[in-house]
Amino acid sequence: AELQAKLGSVMNHEVIHALKSLNVFTDQEYAALEKAVKNRKYVSRIKGRDTQREYTYYDRAAYMFKPTGMPENEIIEEAQSSRARAEAKEFI
Repeated sequence: AELQAKLGSVMNHEVIHALKSLNVFTDQEYAALEKAVKNRKYVSRIKGRDTQREYTYYDRAAYMFKPTGMPENEIIEEAQSSRARAEAKEFI
């Protein structure tokens, strides 16, 4: 069950990358996703509990990937993928 949950979590993350590369999202849909990751607080699991952090999904992705030279559009995509991974886990 634990392995299944971990695999499902990774797949939710990767699905966003796949949908983006296939141009499934309209410009309006993608703009809404971008707005969401720049406004929604990151949630991490601490001692078995979901804990809302002071930073957004975008802030976290920018902190991790800007130093590597990753382009802004890819940072936003990473933030969206992380959000999808986190929010979908309750449905697995």
